[in-house]
Amino acid sequence: MKDKIIITATKLFIKFGYKSATMDEIANEIGISKKTLYKSYESKEKLVNHVVTSVKNDLFQKIQEMIALNYDPIRENFEIQKFIINIYKDIPVAARLELMKYYPETYCKEISAQHSKLIDYFIQNTQKGVELGFYRKNLDAEYCARLTLMLLTASAGNLKLDQRFCQHPEKVILYNIRALSTNKGDKALLVLESNIGMLHPFI
Repeated sequence: MKDKIIITATKLFIKFGYKSATMDEIANEIGISKKTLYKSYESKEKLVNHVVTSVKNDLFQKIQEMIALNYDPIRENFEIQKFIINIYKDIPVAARLELMKYYPETYCKEISAQHSKLIDYFIQNTQKGVELGFYRKNLDAEYCARLTLMLLTASAGNLKLDQRFCQHPEKVILYNIRALSTNKGDKALLVLESNIGMLHPFI
């Protein structure tokens, strides 16, 4: 039952907002009474917390699955960035603002944990790229990782920057990766660029 509640609540929170979607609507969508819903989650705040944690964990699991495919660092970096942008685009800015405003403790805790883990992934990718000769040796891995996360946030429309960031996210990713690359990395990037239409598309 809890899995069904989380799936339904996630859908409604994203569609209507974390504040706007009510426990009544969630219970009705599932086909249970509100009393039954409260037996599983004694407050909406706890349900919101569980939903945000679940979304974060799903994100990390899918990234781990991508890493397990053993792409070269260029392809791995591209695929992870593209996946994150698509995830961010699926969650309306209004829903994120409601989460920030009405559930600030959950927002700060979970978003901070999410960003910290994403930075770790990009640090690991940078270190792997340097070790294998795809990235330049003089890179500050943590700085590059934080810059990448900032660009992803902008590309998903979360920051008020030039709309070209939002309209052409693949260009943002490719320029970002090219800034890290050696000649070996540039060759891998050219192959990737020529095959972008054959890869999983941006949503």
